[in-house]
Amino acid sequence: MKKSVIKLFSALLVSNAVAVTGNLNKVDAADTTGDTGKNSTASIQINAGNLEIADKKDITFSPVTLNGQNHNNHQENSNSFIKINDFRGATTGWKLSVTSDNRFTDNGINLYFNPKADNSNVKTDSQNLLINNEAQNVAYMGSANRETPLTSQINLNAYLNIPANARANSYETTLTWNLTSDAVSAEQ
Repeated sequence: MKKSVIKLFSALLVSNAVAVTGNLNKVDAADTTGDTGKNSTASIQINAGNLEIADKKDITFSPVTLNGQNHNNHQENSNSFIKINDFRGATTGWKLSVTSDNRFTDNGINLYFNPKADNSNVKTDSQNLLINNEAQNVAYMGSANRETPLTSQINLNAYLNIPANARANSYETTLTWNLTSDAVSAEQ
């Protein structure tokens, strides 16, 4: 009988040990309250910058001596340009136009541009643009994407046509540049 009691006692110990060990790893549904995920977020607000004429170079010409001949295609001294910054972070394009106060034209002197852009996204459809008091479209960008350069330079390649009967004097004209957004083509 002593052996039976020891065997019974041993069996009880083993079964209790198994029961206790099994319960240590067990989790009841009632014990899982709240969010068990470990998610977080990252956020930033990116604000639009400016669409602007960043830089412009004045146009200068060497002096002309009257000699009874027209002075056509009189090229500028320096490489005049207009630089556009587009930091809007937008896909809409822009258009650059110019007008003159007509002080050249009123004296028979015609100012022309043959604009060329430094990147293929900027279009300059018109050549030999006569600059006067009517808005002339110099360049435009139809749309932009993340690969579009943020800065574009338009070289003006300016020249004058001066008639043989021009009056000897110093002349200056004021150019007014207008940069607008949402351009699709230069004809707008």
